[in-house]
Amino acid sequence: MPHSALERAYDRAKHQPQFWDIALDTPRVARLLKLHARHVDSDVPFADQVDDLQERACAAIPPTDIETLREVHEACDQLREYESAETSVPALVSRIRDHQVVTTITPGVHVLNAHVGKGQQFDWVVVMGLEDGHVPSIYSKTAAAILEDERILLVMVSRARKCLFLTHASSSTNQYGKVFHNDASQWWDQMAEATKPLTPAIAKLMKAKLTQA
Repeated sequence: MPHSALERAYDRAKHQPQFWDIALDTPRVARLLKLHARHVDSDVPFADQVDDLQERACAAIPPTDIETLREVHEACDQLREYESAETSVPALVSRIRDHQVVTTITPGVHVLNAHVGKGQQFDWVVVMGLEDGHVPSIYSKTAAAILEDERILLVMVSRARKCLFLTHASSSTNQYGKVFHNDASQWWDQMAEATKPLTPAIAKLMKAKLTQA
């Protein structure tokens, strides 16, 4: 399975990260998907895996339970967004968390998005992807949508107890090898002014850890 640089770093890590990246509002739907994902053939194309899971889950729901059927369809649509990650549906479903349940945070590296991070606290937080078009999203066209992106960003930066690292990529490469220049998020300068520059000791530590990864 092809890996990104981040995935390769995860593979080589001494302690495997805990993923919090997929959250569902409804615990019963999460349990239903996990139950039926065991029977999905991970060797067939990803889209077929999702279709199979959706069919199995919906077959277990009474036709009159329109609300749960809708939630299953929405959950499977969320899974389809991960097709480019080149993982399997059973592996993906195993990462689903109920974001209404607050669990004890164990030591280690936790990989999560802002939606499941609300209400949680970590000693060290690294916020990645603070590029224009990502934060705020290129799809946020209205003032209300941009305000919501700003609210989500606030959730991310307020998760840290001790230290917060803000990062953005100056360039990125697509799947065809073409390199694109990235501008920083429109909120980058404002956040940079409110933060302290990296001290030499921390910069040395971060460089050492990245080299090891």
